[in-house]
Amino acid sequence: MALEDIPGSVASDDNLKIIAGPASAFPSFPDVTLAEAKASAVKAITYSLTETGFQWTMTQESVPDPRLTLAQVLSQPGRKTYGLTLQYVWGADDDVADVLFVEGEEYVIGARFAVPNETDITAVDKFDWIKVRAGAKGKDAPTANGKWTKTQIFYPTGQVVEDQVLGS
Repeated sequence: MALEDIPGSVASDDNLKIIAGPASAFPSFPDVTLAEAKASAVKAITYSLTETGFQWTMTQESVPDPRLTLAQVLSQPGRKTYGLTLQYVWGADDDVADVLFVEGEEYVIGARFAVPNETDITAVDKFDWIKVRAGAKGKDAPTANGKWTKTQIFYPTGQVVEDQVLGS
């Protein structure tokens, strides 16, 4: 009996980089370039986020496709809905996310997965990108032995791009 190959895996700890900047810093979106990803207006926000503070979601509707006399109801894939909610620390003099995100403004947020966070961004990196409008910030309830956090919902305003290699 042949055994199934066991693929390798990459730990998520320290192998994620999330960057964000005003939409104006990404004039070629959705074809983001290396220069845009490294622009001074673009900030690394990975370590501003709480351990559950990066909720990038996608749901897809099902379109029913019933047929005359067919006992089974067929279906087709429908529209996709993307969502992004961030929870980040705040209150320190060196806040990053809390200072960056202003309600009503547009941003581009990118995520590079399975590459060490400290690895410099290069033209061969793959990112997922989403263009969003920032919603209201909400101060989260204090917790014993915790940190101050805020939660902010972002609303997609443009195309979502997955596994895009940066342009030069």
